[in-house]
Amino acid sequence: MGISLCVSRVVPLRRPIRVLDSVWQLGVKTMATKTVDVENARAHLLDILALVGAGTEVILTEGDTALARIVPMASPAKARVAGLHLGAISTGADFDEPLPDAFWTGTA
Repeated sequence: MGISLCVSRVVPLRRPIRVLDSVWQLGVKTMATKTVDVENARAHLLDILALVGAGTEVILTEGDTALARIVPMASPAKARVAGLHLGAISTGADFDEPLPDAFWTGTA
């Protein structure tokens, strides 16, 4: 039995910032943050991917400058089920008819 690990894309930061290991407040959820120097990241890529897979955000730095962050993939949305609210919405018989000129010119 294999283990599947999905890791999100690397997101470049808008401006260089000084970062430390911390917990960031994201709305209601908190996400642990780990800072890793690029030189160490090359040697420990599998460890970093395991952290991200476990829900930790990883900031890649070069010295004190943040270069990018790696964040866990968002959970896929639940499948939508068609027909749960049959009859709740209806359209008129003229739904597909062209709109009158007064609608487009704003003279109605």
